[in-house]
Amino acid sequence: MMTDTPQPSGAPEVGDVRAPLRGIRVLDFCAIYAGPFACSTLGMLGADVIRIESSARLEQLRHSRSNPPADWPSKNAPGFHVLNHNKRSITLNLREPRSIELIKRLAAVSDVVIENFRPGVMQKLGLGYDALREVNPRIIMTSMAAMGDSGPEREYGALATTFSALAGLSHMTGYADGAPTEYRGSSDFRSGFIGVFATLAAIYHRQRTGEGTRIDLAARDALASLIGDTLMDYSMNGRVRKRDGNHSTSMAPHGVYRCAGDDHWVSIAVGTEDEWRRFAVAIDQPALATDPRFADAAARVAHRDDLDAIVTAWTSSRADYEVMRVLQKAGVAAMPSMRSDQIVDDPHLAERAFIQRLKHDLVGPITLMNVPWKMSGSPGHPPQPGPMLGEHNREVFGGLLGLSDEEIAALAAERVIF
Repeated sequence: MMTDTPQPSGAPEVGDVRAPLRGIRVLDFCAIYAGPFACSTLGMLGADVIRIESSARLEQLRHSRSNPPADWPSKNAPGFHVLNHNKRSITLNLREPRSIELIKRLAAVSDVVIENFRPGVMQKLGLGYDALREVNPRIIMTSMAAMGDSGPEREYGALATTFSALAGLSHMTGYADGAPTEYRGSSDFRSGFIGVFATLAAIYHRQRTGEGTRIDLAARDALASLIGDTLMDYSMNGRVRKRDGNHSTSMAPHGVYRCAGDDHWVSIAVGTEDEWRRFAVAIDQPALATDPRFADAAARVAHRDDLDAIVTAWTSSRADYEVMRVLQKAGVAAMPSMRSDQIVDDPHLAERAFIQRLKHDLVGPITLMNVPWKMSGSPGHPPQPGPMLGEHNREVFGGLLGLSDEEIAALAAERVIF
C-alpha cells in the first residue's frame, strides 16, 4: 500500500491538526450552488480550499445590482456566504495566459480540482484533466456538469429546476390535481454531496495506488440515483409513480397537519400497528384503534381523508411543540415544520454546535451551519466567513507560490491578478 502524503506547500496549514482532510488542497472553479457547496463541505472537513475567481466570469451570488464590486460579498448575497465559507479567494484574469500558468503552478501543489462549467470549458482554458495531470500526475479532478461529459445532451445548460425535472424528481412531487413541483436549490445540494463522496473516494483510491482520478459527475444522474424504488416499480410492475402530495402509499396518518397559530404545522408519520394504537390513545380517541375503517395500514390508507380530518381536528387546537411532545412521549414520530427563524434559534441544534454565529468584517454578524455529523477525535474545521474578493491573493501567490511583492504588484498592474 502506498502512503499518501500532503503536497508540499509554502504556507502554514490552518485549522485543527486532527481535521480529517488537513493537508488536502482543493482548487475551486465553481459557481452558483452544487460545486461551491461541495468545496465548502470539504473545507469544513479541514481541506484548504482556494477559490479561483475570474474577471471573465464573476460569481453572480457575490453581488446584487445595488452593490459595487467593493462591497462584495454583501448582506444582499446570503447565498454566497452559505456556499463559500471555509475558503480562500484569489482573483485572476483567465483570458490571460500568465494566469493559466499560475493556476498550473497551484495545481502542482494541490490535490483536487473541482469545476462545474459546461463540458469542454476547462479544456479550452488549457486546464483540462490531461493538462493538469502533466504538472501533477496525482491530481484529482471532479467535474460537475448538469448533464455530464458524455451523451447527446452533454452541452445543454441546466439549473436545479431543470435537471431535477430531467431526473424524474419533479414529476412525482406535488399534489394529485396539480403540476409537477420544482426542487430548486435542494437539488444542487444533493448533487453537491454526491460530488463530495466521489471526491473522497478518489482521495482514498490515490492513497492506496498513488493514482489520480478524473470524476465525471452529472447532476442529472446524481439525482436520478435517488429514485431507484420508483424506477424499479416501473420495471417490475409497469407502474408510474403519480403525484400525491404528502400522502404515503403504505402509511397513514402521514402528512403535515395544521396547528394552532398563524402558519404553524406539524409533521406526523405512523409506521406500525403498535404506533397506530399508541397514537389513538395519545390523542384521547382509543376507539380509533378498533374502528373498521382503520383496522390496518391498507384500510387507513384507503380511508386517509377521514383519518386526516380527525387528526387535523386534534392538532389544530394545539401548539406544534405540544403536539410533538405528546406524540413523541407515545413513541410516534412527530415534529414541527420549522421556519428559518426557528431553526436558527433551536436549542437542540445549538447544543450540537450546528448553528454557528460569526462576524464578517464587512457584513457584520452572520449565521452559518456546521457539518451535519460529529467525528470523535477528528473534528472538522470550524466555519469561517466567506472570503472577500481576492482577499488571499498575497497569501497564496506569495506564501504558496513564492512570488515576491514586486512580482505580485507587477501582475496586478497588468491585470493578470485583479
